[in-house]
Amino acid sequence: MKKVFLTFFPFGENEHLAKDIGVIPNIMAKNFGYESYLAVYDREQKFDYLNSVVKDLKIWKIKSPLKPKFGKLSLQSILFFVKNARKIDVVNFYHLTKETKILAIIYKLFNRKGFVYIKADTDIYQKFERHKITGIRSCINSLYEYYFRKITNLISTEQEQSICILKTHFTELKDKIIRIPNGIDFELLKNLGFEHLQKSDKEKLIITVGRIGLTPKNNQMMLEALNGLDLKDWKFALIGPIYDETNIKFDIEQFYLNNPDLRDKVIFTEGIYDKKELYSWYKKASVFCLTSECESWCLAMSDAIYFGCEIVSTNVGCLEDITSNGNFGYKIEKANDLRILLEKIVNGQINVLQNFEKIIERSKEFNWNEICEKLYLEISKISPSSI
Repeated sequence: MKKVFLTFFPFGENEHLAKDIGVIPNIMAKNFGYESYLAVYDREQKFDYLNSVVKDLKIWKIKSPLKPKFGKLSLQSILFFVKNARKIDVVNFYHLTKETKILAIIYKLFNRKGFVYIKADTDIYQKFERHKITGIRSCINSLYEYYFRKITNLISTEQEQSICILKTHFTELKDKIIRIPNGIDFELLKNLGFEHLQKSDKEKLIITVGRIGLTPKNNQMMLEALNGLDLKDWKFALIGPIYDETNIKFDIEQFYLNNPDLRDKVIFTEGIYDKKELYSWYKKASVFCLTSECESWCLAMSDAIYFGCEIVSTNVGCLEDITSNGNFGYKIEKANDLRILLEKIVNGQINVLQNFEKIIERSKEFNWNEICEKLYLEISKISPSSI
C-alpha cells in the first residue's frame, strides 16, 4: 500500500500546479512511490495542468468555508485533518504562520506517526510575529508554539541566508532545517521540445513574466524606464494576466498616448497558460527583467536561466542564489538604473549573450528531480517509517 504525501494549500488554483506547490508532490509520486494529493477548497476551479504538467498528482477537495476571511484555518480545514490525519503519512504545509502551526498540531494529535514538513518562504525573517502579546493570549501563543516545535519533523527554506535565521529562531529544530530551493522542470521542458538551446535562438527581446499590475511586482517601474526610450529594433514583452490593483491599465493607456511609436515594441500579452507557447517566449528572449519590490522566489527567473536569459532584476530574495552571488546578471534599484541599462543593451554596449553558456550551466543546479530526491532522503533519514 502506497504512503500518502499531501500538500495542503487550500486556495490553490491551476497556476499553482506548475509551481512548487504542485510539482513537489507530483515528483514525490512519480519518482518515489507516494500517492500524492493537493488539498484545496472546492471552489469549482479547473485544474487543466493535471493532464499535462503534473500527471501523477491528485486533487483532494475540502468543503469551502462560507466566509473566505477564515483563510486556511477554517472549520472545514480543521475537520479535514480531524477526519483524515491517519490517512496521510506526510503532510506538507506552506509558510510559518499561526494557521500552519495550529493545523500541524491538529494533524499530529490525530496521527502521532505522521510527518510534518513545512516549506517556508525565503523572506522568513518577515514572517515571525514581533509584536508583544500579554495575558491569556500570551499563554495560548506560548502553548501552541511549544507544541509546534515538538511535533515538527522538517522545515525548509529556499535561500542559503535564511538557514541561519531559522536555526536561530528555532534552536531546538536546528537539525531539522534544510535548504530546498525552487527548481526547474527539466523533464517537462525536454518533453515540450526545449532541450537543445542555441545562441542563434535568441532575438532582440526582453521579457518579464508574472501577474502584471500587482503591487509587489512594481511594473510601473518598467513603464517609467521605457518612457521615451528609443528601443531601436528591440522589443519588451510583459507576459501575464493584468491585475488592476495598482491602476496599471490607466498607466498603460497613458504610456501609449505618450509613446505611440512604442505601441508595437512594448507588448502586453495577457496570460499565456499553454506551457509550450509560454516557453517559446523564453527561448527567443535574450533578457529577463524583474522589478519586484519583494519576492520570495521568482519561479519565472528560474525558468529564464534554463533558457540562458541574462538577468536584470531588483534585489529580490532569490537573486543572489540564482545568479550564484552575482556571477552574472545586473542588479537595479530605481527606474533610472533600468533605463540606463536598457539604453546600453539596445545600443550594443552590453553583450547580453556573453554569459549564455554560464547561465545555462547554473540552471542545472535547480533540477526539480534532484531537489525532490534530497527532500525524500531527508524525510527517510528523519523518519524511515514514513516512507
